[in-house]
Amino acid sequence: MATRNPSPPRDASETSTPPVSDNIGETAYSKMWLYSLILRVLKFLQAEPGDPDTIVSDTIDSELEEELCCLWDITVNRDVLPHLREFRLVPVFSGAVVRVLCPRLTEISLGILANLALDESECTQMTEEPTFIINILNLMGSTDTRILMELFRLLQAALASHSNRQAWLDAIHFTPEFFDRVTFILCSSTNAGLLVNTISAVETIVRVDDSISEVWCNDQLLSSILEAQKQMQ
Repeated sequence: MATRNPSPPRDASETSTPPVSDNIGETAYSKMWLYSLILRVLKFLQAEPGDPDTIVSDTIDSELEEELCCLWDITVNRDVLPHLREFRLVPVFSGAVVRVLCPRLTEISLGILANLALDESECTQMTEEPTFIINILNLMGSTDTRILMELFRLLQAALASHSNRQAWLDAIHFTPEFFDRVTFILCSSTNAGLLVNTISAVETIVRVDDSISEVWCNDQLLSSILEAQKQMQ
């Protein structure tokens, strides 16, 4: 026979498993939101009938653009980047850069990739993709200022990675037209932001690669930089 009343049941809060947060790191955005956004982007990237390789579109849906800009903002926070690895964003947005002739989506995709490249794991994934670097360098032929600004941001981020920079430098070395495009931008652009990004990238390249420095450091580059400085005054 019991000598005392039974103890009251333990508080459910003490025994239940704490709820797993659906948030991405410390952000207010949920993983479900990001999965949904990725699916929408992939749906947009589906090949159109009769054109399996490239999608031509002048605009993107305003709601999709707004949500992509939210993701772009999220990736600015380097503390959040490790939490984004599981979503495999690199192949999604590298695909958008290659397959979509839509300047705004290309700009946003490059901006997201530039931020992701500050994470060593993501940068390695980009660098080890056989065609990624070449596809990015091919965008040097663009006449869209905003695309070029994000391209140089991505380049700067990749060159900041000691373990990945050599692959990028090798690709630049074997792309002679890259230098021609750089000098053209410096001599013709009036956008201060683009000029600053371009000069910063050039400075990094010639500082870390002696073989490129020997080829690039000449009167043509010097006069191009001086012309750019005039535009920024």
